[in-house]
Amino acid sequence: MRGDGTVVSLPVEVPPRTEYSIGLSGRYELGERGMLFHYAEEGRRSFWMKNTHFDLDIAFIGADFVIREIFGMEAESLEIRRPDDTYRYAVEAPSGWYAANGVQVGDTARFAFVLEDYPLE
Repeated sequence: MRGDGTVVSLPVEVPPRTEYSIGLSGRYELGERGMLFHYAEEGRRSFWMKNTHFDLDIAFIGADFVIREIFGMEAESLEIRRPDDTYRYAVEAPSGWYAANGVQVGDTARFAFVLEDYPLE
């Protein structure tokens, strides 16, 4: 939800925790959806783009569901990126999706499903 109360939606895939290291690698497109990574506790985990063939953006979201940082990530980059702040959720989206939809740091995320249905292990 944007700061002005407008709700925007992004369908997401929720991979099993055992596939987090794979993420979107090996794919050539994402379409108009994203991928959600969720963790039991807040932390400062890293992401990179090895074998990911398209640019994307990642929003890092705290346990309070507030977006803390948004990074642009370049296809095939081996640069390891870690946000400055801790987070509990990371949502990868098509490159430019957050900006095009007016979503920014400080906005609030909500999930239209129960995360307990997607085990951490």
